[in-house]
Amino acid sequence: MANIYSEHDLLNRVLKRFNPKRNRVKCLECGKIVESKNRHDFQACGCSNGVFCDGGFDYFRRGASRPSKMAIVLDDDSLISSVTGRKIN
Repeated sequence: MANIYSEHDLLNRVLKRFNPKRNRVKCLECGKIVESKNRHDFQACGCSNGVFCDGGFDYFRRGASRPSKMAIVLDDDSLISSVTGRKIN
């Protein structure tokens, strides 16, 4: 069984391991990548899953109606599962 991390733990693991320079998430339902570039720059995908990110690089706030349908986007455009913290295709 895969490990399940809290959002805070997962984000800390991703930041420590991959050191991303951008605050981006991808909605796996509609395929849209949203990016928050500045503090209080709330961005959302607009579909029923409602993937969002906020905070630019000042703080990281991310979420979705169905977190299993959201992935963290790294600088090389690879994806990290928002549930397990592992790379996905």
